[in-house]
Amino acid sequence: MPDTSPLAPGLTVGVVNWHSARFIRFLERSMRAKAASANYRFLVCNTGGDVSGLADIPNLTIFEADMGRLVGSDAHGTAMNALAERLSTEYAVLLDPDMAVLADDWDRLCIDELHGDCLAIGAPYDRRVGSMRYQNFPALFFFLFKVAPFRAMRIDMRPDISGLWARTRFRAGRALGLSPESRDTGFRLPREFARHGWTGKAFAFVHGGDPESVIVTGQRSDEFHWRGRPILTHQGRSGQRPFWEHPLSRAWVERVCAYLEWDTEKVVNDIMGRPA
Repeated sequence: MPDTSPLAPGLTVGVVNWHSARFIRFLERSMRAKAASANYRFLVCNTGGDVSGLADIPNLTIFEADMGRLVGSDAHGTAMNALAERLSTEYAVLLDPDMAVLADDWDRLCIDELHGDCLAIGAPYDRRVGSMRYQNFPALFFFLFKVAPFRAMRIDMRPDISGLWARTRFRAGRALGLSPESRDTGFRLPREFARHGWTGKAFAFVHGGDPESVIVTGQRSDEFHWRGRPILTHQGRSGQRPFWEHPLSRAWVERVCAYLEWDTEKVVNDIMGRPA
């Protein structure tokens, strides 16, 4: 049966940690600096790594999740389900750790869009991947939504990419020159929304080489705009690149700090002085 327990007013930020605590620290700093109301709850599902450096984040809850033999998207989707099961506020946002918020009042801007049949808003996949990934709908690297109707749908956010049939189907499609659907984390979201009569709004995806881009790093780093304004940036490689030690990650951090008019050395020294 769906959970029908009462929800508290406000917003919960939910993120999965897998050796990404420094990225999470950077993310939370940007969210708090730009929020209309910084009184949100911060929920971390720890699947691996030291999270002691997050301890002084206000309204923080950390819970451990043993993924067993699960790795990659299988572990991430399972952890996203665990986050969704623990939400207790009217609104929530599930997102990747290597994001940064760029827009003032980002929380109010997003929540104000959730009316009528619109249940969620967030960052879409790159349109260049075509039909392999769902388009014009928010993906789970930033997915802000109304909790009560969302949890009533009981959507399983785990992928379907690891079984023999799933791998065979995908490889056969590619061999035939098709663009087979990638059934990665969250692939059920748009179809379940449609089945229940809900819609979602997607930010505009901006590439690093586009004239309107503000976080240009010479690498692939995704950027998202809403109503003509930059709202988010996504480094997109937290599982492979250390926060500061990798040159491409460092370039992204430097550009975000410059855009937010932060003292890069001060911010980085604070974060690097904590466990990874």
